Amino acid sequence: MAREQGARELWQEQQRAKRLQEGNEEKQALLRQHHAERLRWTRANRPPPVSSVTWQGVTWTVLNLAEAQARLARTRHRREHSDFHLIDQSWSFPDPRDAATHAVFLVAEEPVVVTQLTLMRMLPGHANLRIHGWICGKGLEADHLSFSLTGGAAADEEEHVQHRSCLVVDGPAQLGLAVLPGGRHAFTGEVNCRTLACADCSCSVVLTQRARIDCLINAGAGIFCHIPPQIRLHVADDVNTDRSSVTVQWHRGYRVLTPTHRISEVVAPEWLRMIEDHGPWLRYDRLDHTLGREKLLRSEEQIARAYAGFPAMLADALEQFSNYLQQTGMKRLQAGGSQFSTHARYHEVEEKVDGTLVTLRVLVRHLEHSGSVQLRAIQRVDTAELRLALEDIDHAGNVLQRPKPRMCDETPAAHMVKHGLAEAVRLLRARYKMR
Repeated sequence: MAREQGARELWQEQQRAKRLQEGNEEKQALLRQHHAERLRWTRANRPPPVSSVTWQGVTWTVLNLAEAQARLARTRHRREHSDFHLIDQSWSFPDPRDAATHAVFLVAEEPVVVTQLTLMRMLPGHANLRIHGWICGKGLEADHLSFSLTGGAAADEEEHVQHRSCLVVDGPAQLGLAVLPGGRHAFTGEVNCRTLACADCSCSVVLTQRARIDCLINAGAGIFCHIPPQIRLHVADDVNTDRSSVTVQWHRGYRVLTPTHRISEVVAPEWLRMIEDHGPWLRYDRLDHTLGREKLLRSEEQIARAYAGFPAMLADALEQFSNYLQQTGMKRLQAGGSQFSTHARYHEVEEKVDGTLVTLRVLVRHLEHSGSVQLRAIQRVDTAELRLALEDIDHAGNVLQRPKPRMCDETPAAHMVKHGLAEAVRLLRARYKMR
């Protein structure tokens, strides 16, 4: 009995010692965190070594991180957009490990009008500045906008994985070819852009006013719009092509705009490289100011032929899927996730049309983003008539119809449906090993 009592007291003493040690470790961790935050606050408020720099003919005011935080906060409050927290976090950018290096934002207080603008992390002659963001305070007009992620800072590339860069254009933007890297970007005025390439899945872009984009090349970036944009061509340049989308604030919810074409149907082949098991990707290493007469996009005639044979292809696929169901006795074909995740499916239903019971073939491409969207093709078996549908599904599961595109339409909405259905056909044929 005494032995058991002694063992119990020993165990209790060990537990008390363990709790005391854990408490001391937690206290030390909090002290280290507090010290790091105080050090970061001190470094963020250090005066920059220079008040301004000149780059590509533009004078830029140099702000430390504390000043940049205040500047971005004023932009957010003036525009009254809650989603500006995407950029109102300049302190979250990594602090340079070298005490002699200053983390800064650069601000242009006058309209920026240039032919070529390359935004870099380090500027020649200013090795002690680490540039985390650029702010164009009165708009931007450029034929070619790009970022250089090297610029002498390649040694600590790993440090900048989450927040590679930040561009804020406070005012109108008139752009030819614009290439945005991973990071947080925002445009507070109207945007007119011939080709916008979001080059990384960690790229976040906020568009608060009207945007007209002739071609969007999207590598899985998060693009959020307050006003429905006009995007004529939208292609995915990503391992997961379903990840590329544009989210539009719509009443109390969201509306999702999905790709309209495959990248090989829009971008000229000399600007693509083939990745095994993933298909063609854009060659970003070639998108510089030496474009010359070479055109990034295919000709309008070539792009217009992308869906020339679509009605016949879709009709053949529906006939093939219907025969497969009859041969196997299956009720549906499905490739991808569950009913509530991204997938493709084919099934047949009977409905009364004008008092007559008819069989309908239904092909669905279901995509899950900020909101759900369904791209559908419905064919009457008796007449072979084909209809297209584009539907949003809210969080309650209600189907919200958009204007139904026609098979003959050459609009972005019709191209969204055709692209989604072509992907559904490809996925189902691959899943069930059909030719």
